[in-house]
Amino acid sequence: MDDINEMLDILREQLVDAETDLIKKKEARREIKEMKDIIDADYEYSNAQVTEAQARITRLERRMGEILSETGV
Repeated sequence: MDDINEMLDILREQLVDAETDLIKKKEARREIKEMKDIIDADYEYSNAQVTEAQARITRLERRMGEILSETGV
């Protein structure tokens, strides 16, 4: 009987260890997903800034061309 109880205790400990490992893995996955989301948001923000900068440059080039044509330069 003692052997059976000892085996059950060992199995219970292994189950608790497995559950703890699973919880840690889930937490790590959640943290990784959060980091990925932050990187994706930064990437999108950077792309938006580049697009806006390109649009400003285009507007400036267009206006510069207008000024040069108006002044005959």
